[in-house]
Amino acid sequence: MPNTEPKNKCEITRYENDATYLEFQKQNCNGLRLVAVPFGEDAQLSMSADAGDFRKWLRQNQSSWNVESQKPDVRVDLHAADIWLPIVWLGENVALPVFLSLVSSYVYDKVKGDLRGDRREVHFKAVYKSKRTGVSQELSFQGSIDDLNRLKEKLRDE
Repeated sequence: MPNTEPKNKCEITRYENDATYLEFQKQNCNGLRLVAVPFGEDAQLSMSADAGDFRKWLRQNQSSWNVESQKPDVRVDLHAADIWLPIVWLGENVALPVFLSLVSSYVYDKVKGDLRGDRREVHFKAVYKSKRTGVSQELSFQGSIDDLNRLKEKLRDE
């Protein structure tokens, strides 16, 4: 019988496209950018299906931030209950723990009508400049809502 348990994953790596990200940070220190990425054989720029809902939610719930979004060529629709957020670049004055709290609040709002036994995974990547090291880093997360809440505690000084 195959193992259907979710595979939780959290990785922090050095962000390789550092020059482009740093240029964004200079122009938009109090905001976010939802980033489109190449997808498919022809590498058209795409965003996940949840990107538009997440952008709208951010604008309603965090109106002091400027929320930018690259225009994708296509939108990727995944037919699953998981929540797929786009890659998000954080401005210089946007702390990673604050962003993680916003993601957690968004996910809570999204799943509050789920049945008790339903289990969803959350997937996202966030690019930020580490307060401790000054290096641009990428956080890749795939896990449950509980894992997301544990991650917030673990990275509260980042």
